[in-house]
Amino acid sequence: PSLWLPGFDPAAPTLPRPVEQVCLTVSREPAEPVEVIDVENLIDVEQEQLVDTVRANWRVVATATEAAPRILWPQLIRADLAHLTGPSTKFEANLATITLLRQIEAEGRPASTDECQVLRRYTGWGGLPASFNLEAAESAWAERSRRLQAMLNAEDYESARASVNNSHYTEIPVIEGIWQAVERFGFTGGRILEPSAGIGHFIGAMPRNLAERSSVTAVEIDRVSGRILKALYAPGGVDVRISPFEKTPLPDHWFDLVIGNVPFGKYKVADVSNRAYARFSIHNYFFGRALDLVRPGGLVCFITSSHTMDAQYDAVREHIASQAHLLGAIRLPKGTFAGIASTEVQTDILFLRKRQRAEAVEAKWLKLGTVPDSLRHPQCYERYLPINAWYAEHPQFCIGRIRRESNGYEEVPVAVFEGDLEAALAERIALLPAGAYRPVAHKAAPLRVVVPAEAGARPGSYRLHQGRVHRVEGSEMVDVHDQLNATQRARLTGLCAIRDHARALLDAQLADEGDGRLGHLRAMLNGTYDRFVSRYGCLSTRANALAFRRDPDYPLLLSLEHYDEEADTARKAALFTRRTLTRVVEP
Repeated sequence: PSLWLPGFDPAAPTLPRPVEQVCLTVSREPAEPVEVIDVENLIDVEQEQLVDTVRANWRVVATATEAAPRILWPQLIRADLAHLTGPSTKFEANLATITLLRQIEAEGRPASTDECQVLRRYTGWGGLPASFNLEAAESAWAERSRRLQAMLNAEDYESARASVNNSHYTEIPVIEGIWQAVERFGFTGGRILEPSAGIGHFIGAMPRNLAERSSVTAVEIDRVSGRILKALYAPGGVDVRISPFEKTPLPDHWFDLVIGNVPFGKYKVADVSNRAYARFSIHNYFFGRALDLVRPGGLVCFITSSHTMDAQYDAVREHIASQAHLLGAIRLPKGTFAGIASTEVQTDILFLRKRQRAEAVEAKWLKLGTVPDSLRHPQCYERYLPINAWYAEHPQFCIGRIRRESNGYEEVPVAVFEGDLEAALAERIALLPAGAYRPVAHKAAPLRVVVPAEAGARPGSYRLHQGRVHRVEGSEMVDVHDQLNATQRARLTGLCAIRDHARALLDAQLADEGDGRLGHLRAMLNGTYDRFVSRYGCLSTRANALAFRRDPDYPLLLSLEHYDEEADTARKAALFTRRTLTRVVEP
């Protein structure tokens, strides 16, 4: 085969001159500027000079034409969510949205402007638990439950039912207030992450001047909400990930702003890592993970449960304070989310800025204090109600007055407010420090090609794709070929082949394949194993263990041989010679 790049072979026929200008970005050392080659002008250059350039810079990083102007998503306005008041109205709006979503997906087309208005009226199932009660005493709701179950497949139905505990969407005036605070801090655009996006109200209500200068990543665990989110905002350039936040592969210290309304609850996420926050309650876990993902100097702005600030134990606040400064907090009164979300939960808006390495740790908000007299409700006669020390020192940031009310389990201090919430929120935002954020200039990111993971590929496992070693992370495969030396690549290639042949043989045994098929697969496994061992030694040797120990299937490889440590030899397991698995048939 020719060693010339396509189009540069001297023996090849002359290519026609291109109609449009095409640019090749050629890899260089980091100290050198990136060189842009115009193919149209290069056709007349002498072949020898061109060959020298190509040989010195043989790895083409990206091929791109002139970028088309960006088309943003339609902005979310309050009228889009008007008249969503009663449970039955919200249920019917949800069903209409799901019906339209299935039609759009079946036709494989983007949603029109009118259809986007229908999709934005989806309110989730947080305030509609009766939608999943097939044996409800009220016949109307039992019928609605059956309609919903018939409309969704089993996986979507279970995902929607699991979201009942925390699928509460944010009111538009509160979202607009948070964006005003972000702009007050000095944020003018950058890399934005919303880790619990729902159907994207924070993205839809983002000011246009910020949206035009930002790249947005949105994560949503619920399958139905995530597909609506993708239909609404993916055409506008939003990177939508439908997966749990704790399992979504995202780069640390990358984002400038993490914003959203985190899920609340006393339960923990399924994170088995050794992260310091892995055992926090779900709303506190989101703070820990967000502070890992945001860059030093970046912002984290979350709506969270008041228990983050008022918990008796300060371990969570100590961890947050070790990573970030508290720029401000606003306590929202009871009933703020009674409209769309149908919940009376009391919440706080916390504004954090991640510390730079040399900045000192502030600890003024770690402990609890007592509610000052100016903040106590006139009908509350208890003088020692607990509240975070920051609110005790800055009572002007608490909207309403504090008194004890029952939450269904016990009496707890809550903020009660009967005035204009939107105006009160604007007053508190005007008290936040201005210019607390310092933007940084980001280098242009290289073109990132996403390779979807194979079906059934286990996270952390090695895979070969187009002759290059990849590692499965979440739902995609990340190229790690250039991080390995030649010997490591060769070992990984052989070990992956042995693993795949062993898996194929085991699956064939469970499928009751015939002896002919099993014999062929067994011969492939034996040949692959023998060739690898003759060059790199037994699978259990230290060198092979170091190369493949991070792959979750390495224990399978160890089970393929009986290793003698003293003699440094191994003999094959029974899988290499006979059937080892049979299906259990119930009588």
